[in-house]
Amino acid sequence: MRKAVNKVPILSVLFRIANAYVYKGEPVHLRQTAPFEMWKQRIGKGLLFSIVSGCLMAYALIHNNISDFNPEDAILGIFPDILGFGIGVFALLFALPTEFLDKLRQSVKNSNGDSKITGPEMLPADMAYPLLVYSVIMLLSVFFRAFPDEPVTTTLSTIMLIYGFVVTLELLNSIFMTASYMLFTRRSTDSTE
Repeated sequence: MRKAVNKVPILSVLFRIANAYVYKGEPVHLRQTAPFEMWKQRIGKGLLFSIVSGCLMAYALIHNNISDFNPEDAILGIFPDILGFGIGVFALLFALPTEFLDKLRQSVKNSNGDSKITGPEMLPADMAYPLLVYSVIMLLSVFFRAFPDEPVTTTLSTIMLIYGFVVTLELLNSIFMTASYMLFTRRSTDSTE
């Protein structure tokens, strides 16, 4: 199946980034597909939350005849800015000092598996996946906007809006964890000098 997916131009990129995210950036993502349990753990929980919340919110919008709120407009108004911010932060990853990456690798090794961070390899996957989600959601929103307001498109768009916010929180968490770790590393370096 993996070879078939890799032959489809856009689908191969989507799969490659999502698989890397599920594997937390571990190099094995280049050779094999993550097991279903890992997909469920890493992507499934947020997606399930978004589906349930999105359906409830869409039901409330439709049931109460709220036509002023259009999820596609919210997506196309908010996500391009978040995407731009995320790309900027992602570019900053390449400016991280080598010492930081080495210390991160060492601290993960010393944590005996207690760390939620698996190493510097996790950072690009944790940054790229939300950017991928924003891009796909914006593309689908453009198509949904072309259709008349129907319960199905409202529900799907609301689910996408909520999932976009879920991955935004994950992106912020990645940035926060990286920045916190850098500060702790600098503090420990300063105190030893």
